Amino acid sequence: MSFRIPFCALLLIALTFLTPANASNVRTVEITVSGSGATYGDAVNDALIEAIAQKSGRSIATQTDLTSIVSSVSSATRSDAVAAETLARQIQTATKGEVQGYRLLEQSKEGSGLIVVKLAVQMAEFVKSPQADRIRIAVSKVRVSTANEALGDQIEAAAKSALTDTRKFAVLDRDWEKEYAKEMELLTSGSAAKIESARLGQRLGADLLLVTSVQQIQMGVPSEDTGLLASVASATCNFSLIEAATGMVKVSKTFNSKINQVQAKQAGRSVEQVTIALANSIGKQEAEFVIEASYPLTVVSVDEKEIVINQGGDRLRTGQTFEVFAMGEAITDPQTGETLGRSEKLVGRATITRVTPKMAYATVDQSTVSVAPNMILRTPSSPNKAVTAKPNLSNDW
Repeated sequence: MSFRIPFCALLLIALTFLTPANASNVRTVEITVSGSGATYGDAVNDALIEAIAQKSGRSIATQTDLTSIVSSVSSATRSDAVAAETLARQIQTATKGEVQGYRLLEQSKEGSGLIVVKLAVQMAEFVKSPQADRIRIAVSKVRVSTANEALGDQIEAAAKSALTDTRKFAVLDRDWEKEYAKEMELLTSGSAAKIESARLGQRLGADLLLVTSVQQIQMGVPSEDTGLLASVASATCNFSLIEAATGMVKVSKTFNSKINQVQAKQAGRSVEQVTIALANSIGKQEAEFVIEASYPLTVVSVDEKEIVINQGGDRLRTGQTFEVFAMGEAITDPQTGETLGRSEKLVGRATITRVTPKMAYATVDQSTVSVAPNMILRTPSSPNKAVTAKPNLSNDW
């Protein structure tokens, strides 16, 4: 005795097996859509096109491919699982992996003769990393003479590392274009699972570009004939932070960086080791200016013995001292109408006692008022500057 399994049931089984249960950064979501057509296949095609339009926009090429493929649903005569699996793969191919499968929820026929269907369509969806919602910054290749390219590459790497460690920016890669292109080719080659195609078209654009040039580079090695603080290596660095959409320069600064005898001996005595030390110093200084302008260190919690700061990692180290400021009202430039930021009042000093990857802890050395959350910390303008004690700051604005 033989029996026939309904083709739609076979299709559901096949599509269930074709969908990976766990795809990193890619998930399957189900949406409900309706479609209509002269035949069942046309109605399903119309519903699938609507599902794709809701997720990523309508494609004429996809619509044409689906019309020829899905129409076979209504005319299929084979009842075996092979036929259902073949159709499932054809739909995934036609939709470039966007449609992973569907279930028929309802089917009816209108008075006009049109077939109407309601489908639960399984769609591949790329899950964006939460870090993508941060300010996106691309660090450009450092402009430096050919003879000093190694220095430039290390400066770029140091700046990227420092910016990433703050966990405040989404640092975008722009160096490994060939490797990135090869990975994208793999996703479109047919070798990867169809659901992986949801990764295509997800590359992020930068909000800001960090561009750097370095001149007046002098390199040397430690010597016993000079003082401990004498310069062994130095360079002049200029960087600009540019708004990617408009090309407008948001921040620009020039600074000098040097490695003295003590630092050079700690790094090593070769030119290569001193070069790395200088590059790391420049990269970290550069990142520090960007971070300070965008996200100053902020007190997030206070207890009786210490305060907790919202940044950690390589940016901070035990023993560093910072000035603590209470924030005042927003200040507006009367000539341009632009907001200049909030006024700041020095209220104390704090010393870092412990650093973790995401936070840091500090003790308050001196203060005019109780340090509270949302106060900010900045590098001291004068290391020995004392904080004038006052009994109360509440009415001092």
